[in-house]
Amino acid sequence: MNSKIKFLLYSVLIIGLSSCAVKYKPINISTYKFDQNELFENIELSYKYNILKESGNNKQATKETIHNLKILAVNITNHSESTIKIGDDIQFYFGETPIELIDNDKIYKKIKQKGAGYLPYLLLSFMNVAINDNRSYENQTRIGFPIAIGITGLNMIKSGTNNVLLLDDLKKYDIINKDILPGETISGIIGFKTFGYEYKPISYKIKNN
Repeated sequence: MNSKIKFLLYSVLIIGLSSCAVKYKPINISTYKFDQNELFENIELSYKYNILKESGNNKQATKETIHNLKILAVNITNHSESTIKIGDDIQFYFGETPIELIDNDKIYKKIKQKGAGYLPYLLLSFMNVAINDNRSYENQTRIGFPIAIGITGLNMIKSGTNNVLLLDDLKKYDIINKDILPGETISGIIGFKTFGYEYKPISYKIKNN
C-alpha cells in the first residue's frame, strides 16, 4: 500500500472515530450541590436539574430535551415516624401540575445511544482512491471497505459500552417503589415528561393526608 493510500486511510479513520460515539461519564449524586431544598409534612426534598449535562453527557442531555423529559437527581429524607414509599405515598408536582414518574428503564430507552445511527458510515465502502496519475477505474484502489467497517464497528461497540454504563447508573439510582424508613435518607434519579423548556419548582404532597 503506497503512502498516499495509507495517509488517506488513517486520516479518515481518525476523523471518523473521534467525531462519533462520545464516552459516557458516570453520574455521582454524592458530589452534587442541590439547587433546591424543601421540608414539608416531615419529608425533606432536595433536587437538581440538568444532571446529564453537568456530568458531561451532552448527547444524552440533548435527547432528554428532544423527548420532552426532565431528569433530576433527588435527595429525600423521611423525618416522620412512618415508612414512606416513593410512588405510592408521595405525589410530586412540577409547579402546580401533578407529574407521573417514568420508570428508569423507559428513560434509558429514550436517551441511550443508538448503534444503528452509525450504519450510514457503511456508505464509505464505495470510496476509491487513484494509485497514480491515471485516474481510470482500473487504476483505483477501493479503500472504503476497511474504513467503513472500522468506523461503524468501533463506534457501535463504543455506543454499546456507553449504554451499559448509562443503564448501570439508572438502575443504581432507581428509587421508584423504594421504601424510606423513618429517619432514612435516599438519593436517586427521577424523570417525568413535560413540555417546554421551563424548570419549574418541584414540590410534593403526602397522599391520603
